[in-house]
Amino acid sequence: MLRTALIGCGGISRVHVSALMEMADITKLVAIADVLPEKAQAVSEQTGAAPYTDWEKMLDTEKPDVVHLCTPHYLHVPMAKKALAMGIHVLTEKPCAMTLAQLDELQQAQKNSTAQLGVCFQNRCNAASRCAKEWTETKKYGELLGARAVVTWMRGEEYFNSAEWRGTWAQEGGGVMINQAIHTMDLMQWCCGKIESISAQIANNSLQGTIEVEDTCSALLEFAGGKRGLFYATLAYNKSAPILLELMFEQGTLRIEKDNLYLTDANGGVQTISQDETAQKVGKGDWGNGHQLLIADFYDCIQTGRAFAIDAFEGGKAAQAVLQIYESSKKNEKVFL
Repeated sequence: MLRTALIGCGGISRVHVSALMEMADITKLVAIADVLPEKAQAVSEQTGAAPYTDWEKMLDTEKPDVVHLCTPHYLHVPMAKKALAMGIHVLTEKPCAMTLAQLDELQQAQKNSTAQLGVCFQNRCNAASRCAKEWTETKKYGELLGARAVVTWMRGEEYFNSAEWRGTWAQEGGGVMINQAIHTMDLMQWCCGKIESISAQIANNSLQGTIEVEDTCSALLEFAGGKRGLFYATLAYNKSAPILLELMFEQGTLRIEKDNLYLTDANGGVQTISQDETAQKVGKGDWGNGHQLLIADFYDCIQTGRAFAIDAFEGGKAAQAVLQIYESSKKNEKVFL
């Protein structure tokens, strides 16, 4: 029986807590930490976990086997470094780091630790994503030629005013790219491979005076082998629409919308490969349904000694791409990875 702790009792923590409650045969949530005592107390009453307002005191006192980081972005790296140094396994929400220097620190901390680190890119667990990845590797429809992604969501003043850290460079690290669209960036680079260069522009089109970061981004990514990726993301739409990720192969095109997968063949015919029929049990629908599978796999890796696939190095690839998008826009020139 593994002993688990969780830091940060905001919205995404509900998904983690729900997943852990369904894994009661292998883990027990023993402690919860949040700077707001009422939030920690509420989760404590739900789960029986001991409430703390000081996360370091919680780790030192409880010495859990695993800790989940559901905190604002700027806290991910310092918390993960402390836990890894103590030999505690870490599962962190994205992004795993806010700067390239932080990413180097996190990767070194993982190397120096006996514990595992995992990054929550839960959309890799979706059926459509797994199928697209498999067909990319097996070249079922020939070589992958390129990809495009469209993320058109809505986040307004109410969302950003709900917490002081949101919409700031210092504590969120960016806007739509590092918070919302990083999941789709992860899927694109997972399928397309190594990114060689990025040309990008970011802008604040709809939230001037509310946030200091971007609400919109357009980018051209050039991958090894000559593949091109086009990426567009915005928070300025009227609602949060399903994400589109398209992969163009020599003999067909795959299109993912939400967790629905469609194939357009060489003759223009469209067929449905898979459809998402799972209900969103907890949290926002646009978070996807993959957290349960990802968290269960992370715990299986801990128990069996198998290396978790999305660690600080693999999980850091999307973060690096986002950070280089910011660098390209700042310099107004192409950057090379």
